[in-house]
Amino acid sequence: MSSPTNAKRTNSIHDSPAERLSRLYVDVRAGYGRAAIQAALFLNGGASVALLAFLGNLAIAHQARGVTGSYATFKAGFVCFGIGVLLAASSNVIAFLIQNVAISHPNEAEGRFARRLRAIGIGMVVASLILFAIGMTVAAIALENLVRSLDIAA
Repeated sequence: MSSPTNAKRTNSIHDSPAERLSRLYVDVRAGYGRAAIQAALFLNGGASVALLAFLGNLAIAHQARGVTGSYATFKAGFVCFGIGVLLAASSNVIAFLIQNVAISHPNEAEGRFARRLRAIGIGMVVASLILFAIGMTVAAIALENLVRSLDIAA
């Protein structure tokens, strides 16, 4: 007699086209999810590093040439980028939890708990991308204000 695990293996070899397509869709969905998380991490992380480098150069210019202006307004942009990185990185933890549910409880992989986890993960990535847009807007406004203050001083 075959054990239940052998029966599952035998059945998986003879999957219907619909079941194979369903598995393919799960793989495609997971790939897009990974790409979205990586994009959110890259955008927010890159913006944070660029903003820090820019502010470092402004601080040097301030000391060397007496450039004046308020740098405090850049803080809000940096906070947006930082929270965006945190959310994008944390969404990897949610993805890990989803995989654990799918592996340990295959019948619940599309259940209520897994759907909630997916919604939370997607929401975190979307929030991260929104924070990137807000951070860019705030940084652009802060840069515009800084340029105006330099023009007035000149």
